[in-house]
Amino acid sequence: MLKIWNMVLIILTYGLVIFGTFITRSGVIDSVHAFARSAVGPAFFGFIALTSLASVWMLFRRLDDLRSDNRLESLVSREAVFLFNNLLFMTLTFSVFLGTVFPMVSELLTGDKITVGSSWFNRVTGPQFGLLVL
Repeated sequence: MLKIWNMVLIILTYGLVIFGTFITRSGVIDSVHAFARSAVGPAFFGFIALTSLASVWMLFRRLDDLRSDNRLESLVSREAVFLFNNLLFMTLTFSVFLGTVFPMVSELLTGDKITVGSSWFNRVTGPQFGLLVL
């Protein structure tokens, strides 16, 4: 029933893994996890753009085949719980993504690199993990 949602999650997962590899390999963000800087950054960013556009194009091309005849009928069904669980994981993903790219965005907009530490991640993701455990 949630084939389109699953395909979107697959595309986002792949894109975010490749983006994470890009920011560590290119040296865009200074971190203990960052590798040595290399000249692969622009080509790698082009690869990210190409694969993202191709994935979205393929998704829209097959949208009619992925649509389900069934609908979500109850909020206590297996599918609804699966969807709620995925939404919690998406909020966690967005929170970690925001904290990761925030220094880059703040430097781009204000000229000052504002970093977020582990306390910010603990404060933001802690309640989300609590809901996930429930």
